[in-house]
Amino acid sequence: MNTRRLPWASAFAVIFILMLTLWPLPAGSGLPLLPGLDKLVHGAMFGLLALALTRDIRPFKGGKALYACIAAIALGLGTELAQGRIAGRGADPADALADLAGFALGLAAARLYSMTRVKIY
Repeated sequence: MNTRRLPWASAFAVIFILMLTLWPLPAGSGLPLLPGLDKLVHGAMFGLLALALTRDIRPFKGGKALYACIAAIALGLGTELAQGRIAGRGADPADALADLAGFALGLAAARLYSMTRVKIY
């Protein structure tokens, strides 16, 4: 019997990213509290997306992995472009770079984990 995993972690990560990046902010909200904090948040969000994708797509290689990476990059670029049209938000190329860096670090962390974990059968 072939059991198919549903990509719940990836779906949750995408919904989470869309909510955090596209929700309108009130004018003068004063965000971010610390300079550069928003870049860390962007990196963390896309790092979690990478971890979710590597969990949901097994093995994470070949065409499925390539399409997932392209979709994640498109999500990062798309949310930045959309933020330019949302009240209280602004498009920032540095945020898109933070998205990409976070995604790459998440993929690297998942790869490192898969290489070092002890397999018990």
